[in-house]
Amino acid sequence: MQLFRTILALCLLPFPLIAQTGTGTITGTLDLDPARWVVASAGDRPTSAYSTEGSATEIRLVGTPDPEGEGDAGTLTIVIEAETGAVEARVTDVRIELQRDDDVLSADSQNIDLTLEAFQQAGDDLALAGSFVATLTPGSAEGLVVTTEAGVTLDGNFQATIPVASDD
Repeated sequence: MQLFRTILALCLLPFPLIAQTGTGTITGTLDLDPARWVVASAGDRPTSAYSTEGSATEIRLVGTPDPEGEGDAGTLTIVIEAETGAVEARVTDVRIELQRDDDVLSADSQNIDLTLEAFQQAGDDLALAGSFVATLTPGSAEGLVVTTEAGVTLDGNFQATIPVASDD
């Protein structure tokens, strides 16, 4: 009986590193209102993926509003550029864009504090987790540093397993 329980327990465990095609969540607050996104993994719209060239890795997380969440937070895109080594990944650039209806809010590295807390490549998948705080402004915010009173504050956490970008 104990052997049966052990086998059943192992069968019910999730296996996050086995051939997933982009799963995860982004949770946090948008101007102090709860917000939640599901990491997009398939479909006609842009999806989450990563690519590497030498020691540089570009990660694109695309979050669509959680259908079980409150309100419509819009589509959230987080693009992270990192230098990867044998032990860790160091963020070198980050951009965030939030598209709600016809309104686009964005921020770049100067307006974002992002920390990668986990970064592990397994086969063609990349598992990562982190946290961020960003001050978003309407339109392109490249090189613009604003106070939190002048922008929209977005803070949250993400955890996802995403596939390598296809060459399509």
